[in-house]
Amino acid sequence: MESAKHIQFKKLCLEYFTQYDKLMKNPSMRFATKARKALIRLKKVAHELGLDYLSLYAPSLNKGKEPINYKKKEVSNG
Repeated sequence: MESAKHIQFKKLCLEYFTQYDKLMKNPSMRFATKARKALIRLKKVAHELGLDYLSLYAPSLNKGKEPINYKKKEVSNG
């Protein structure tokens, strides 16, 4: 299941690459500014999304909680 931040991140990626393609086809200050602004928004959301992932999966932030999708190492006697 995708979170709202993940969906926002996907849309911002699309926006950035759309503006970047326009910039490469027609180099201009307008498209450069739009691509730059899209990248700045993308960077901000990526940072927030990264912090969300850290809060979910970082051992230091989840002491005493049951691990999510934790695979135990199988010990073979042989």
